[in-house]
Amino acid sequence: MEGKDVIAVAGIILTFLVGGAGILFTFIVGIWNLVLTYRVARNTRYGSLVTAERLKWISELRTTMSQFCGRVQTWMALVASSSTPDPQEAPLRKEINRLGYHIRLLLDSRWQPDQEIESLVAAITNSVAARSLTGLQAALEEIAGKTQAHMNREWGKVKAEADKGKLGR
Repeated sequence: MEGKDVIAVAGIILTFLVGGAGILFTFIVGIWNLVLTYRVARNTRYGSLVTAERLKWISELRTTMSQFCGRVQTWMALVASSSTPDPQEAPLRKEINRLGYHIRLLLDSRWQPDQEIESLVAAITNSVAARSLTGLQAALEEIAGKTQAHMNREWGKVKAEADKGKLGR
């Protein structure tokens, strides 16, 4: 073998090694990119799901709470207008009770704002059960304010999740 043949063979081997290393490096980077893309997609799906569920929860709480307060207002008007029990009163009390439990099941009893709302729901349903109007209007105003503040905090979390992609408590 002559010198130029040795150089040609060395060039071929070097080209093969560099090309092989390039292909191997490209393969490794491709796998790494695939793993990262999978993780990002999974986290994005999870965040989107949690955000969507939080929006549904806010809507359900708003609807249920408005029905609860409306039924209590109707019951109060019925009781205030008559000293004797009206036949419409029993179904209203039953509906108030059902809505109260529905609200309680929508809340997290381990979290302070939810505990406050749950306590007010219990006080209101107890007043209705006892046919007591005392303090009921004030309790309704308080529960409406606390629920609005709570839903506003949750809406802030939804906006932060949508903006930054990070879930909050």
